[in-house]
Amino acid sequence: MLRPEDIQNITFRRSTLGGYHPKDVDVFIDEVQRDFEQLQRENTELTKKVEQLSKEVEEYRASRWPQRRSWY
Repeated sequence: MLRPEDIQNITFRRSTLGGYHPKDVDVFIDEVQRDFEQLQRENTELTKKVEQLSKEVEEYRASRWPQRRSWY
């Protein structure tokens, strides 16, 4: 997987006309796209997990509140 420093430090060969080799740029963009898509999927999955766990914590707290009041 790409690291931020990989993106920051990427270099492309210069073509004979002074630009970059299109194939080098295309390969890099494809890699960035794959990694970005994977990160989006992971982020979506983790967001769902956090929402579910937050809901479970709230349900637990709500179920425990009446028991705590009886302690006083």
